[in-house]
Amino acid sequence: MGLLRFILAVSVLIGHSDHSLGLPGLDTTLAVRSFYVISGFYMALVLNTKYLHKPYYVFIRGRYLRLFPAYAVVLALTIFYGLATYRLKGTMEWPLQGWARSIEGLTPASVTTYAFSNLFILGQDILSYFHVNNNGQLFLDYLNLHPNPAFEGYMLIPQAWTLGIEFLFYLVAPFLVTRSTLFILGVIAASMACKFWLFPCLGIDYHLMGYRFFPFELVYFALGALSFKIYRKLSASEISKKYIHLAAALFFLAYAVAPAGMPTPARYVWLALCIPTLFLLTKNNQVDRFMGELSYPIYISHILVLYCITQYTPYGTEGLGLAMTLVLSALIYLLIDRRADKWREGLASRSVRPYPSAKRLAVCLAAMAVLLAVPLAARRQVQARHIESSLAVADYHLIDQYPKNLVLVGFEPAETDGRNSWRWGLGDKSELIFSLPYATNMALTFKFVPLIPGQAVAVFFNHVFLERIVCGDNQAVFRRFTLPGKKSGNVIQFVYDDWNGRKTLFAKNDSRPLAVSFSQLDLSLVPGL
Repeated sequence: MGLLRFILAVSVLIGHSDHSLGLPGLDTTLAVRSFYVISGFYMALVLNTKYLHKPYYVFIRGRYLRLFPAYAVVLALTIFYGLATYRLKGTMEWPLQGWARSIEGLTPASVTTYAFSNLFILGQDILSYFHVNNNGQLFLDYLNLHPNPAFEGYMLIPQAWTLGIEFLFYLVAPFLVTRSTLFILGVIAASMACKFWLFPCLGIDYHLMGYRFFPFELVYFALGALSFKIYRKLSASEISKKYIHLAAALFFLAYAVAPAGMPTPARYVWLALCIPTLFLLTKNNQVDRFMGELSYPIYISHILVLYCITQYTPYGTEGLGLAMTLVLSALIYLLIDRRADKWREGLASRSVRPYPSAKRLAVCLAAMAVLLAVPLAARRQVQARHIESSLAVADYHLIDQYPKNLVLVGFEPAETDGRNSWRWGLGDKSELIFSLPYATNMALTFKFVPLIPGQAVAVFFNHVFLERIVCGDNQAVFRRFTLPGKKSGNVIQFVYDDWNGRKTLFAKNDSRPLAVSFSQLDLSLVPGL
């Protein structure tokens, strides 16, 4: 079955590429769910053989150690690639852009949650149903109704959400795949009833859940478990090899080259029927086994390779991406996975205690705590730098003050006649640019005198239009706005349609583009949003 797994992994790569060569491949959703069916078969196989009579934790440990080494290597390469891109280009791009842009805005709990999922694989599927609000807190948004572009892009290996679903299956597999055929059929029926009956009854469109909701995906793993039961019957029978070849060919063609009009669920059934014969034919084939071993490294590394090609070369990603991914995957398997598998097999074959060692658990928890402390420390450092460069929370009278970390653009220095002070706003616009230590309400109060009758002044905050003021002849304008300030990138703009020297010349001996004269320009920062 190694060739089939290889084809599925390459199909996912092709589906994520730019299709510049037009290579053939299966639909990515079909490929991913087909992996689930195959996983169900293999878990039934190992739980009825290698892990038979082994403690539950030994199976879970073995499956986690099967996924983690290659994942950890690709994660390290991804972080290194992001840092190298920053050094080379001077800008933070994928994959660290989301973290660099908004890590200081996340709460410690949000940072820990995202960091844990990135570092240890677990929960990436579940996190896809959460978003981050403007206060940096995670909240459940399973229907994707409230996305927040300011807080996204935290998953460094975005396709690894399927590993989260895989691991959820591993947690329940010992209680599922070893049970009777009738029990497994009942689980399939329950999964389908949940999707097609319960959710519609609750008024939830199951399509909005996508294909990252484990209870919906459990049906595919269960199909694989049923496939193992067929395999066990076949392996114990005396069926001629030529009939097995014929059955494998027919079932595979029905799955891979679906006739027009065949519903997609039927293809998964054909795959489940195909797996037993394919496994019987290929289980002792070393070349087929090697191709199968490449499927996981291909899947887990291909997004990194495709981004590398997109960001640094003018070439299409499909052909070059496939070639580079195959090379990287072979290296990961030969240098990492193969050695990790030998170690993992050794752990599984030893005599084991019924419960894991408390000492080893403590060491693992300590190592996890140390790793999770790194992004939290990075958040504190970024936050400290942000606060250092932010406008302090206070009241400012900007006619005679120029506070630290506030940038005035299009304003003249304050002028005075001994009794009154003012600042000229200059055409075509005047801007106040600043960051805040935290999101808070702000009160903007201003008073200006226009010197051009009928002059229009448009006021914006963070590129949102507030008001267009049409001025009278030499009449003072007074306004007060309450504004929701953000942590970063706040901009207050006064945009003028006329100024001295444009359409009107009111100061012949002054070449400055004088627009209005501000006699009051106050900014009051009020905690709480």
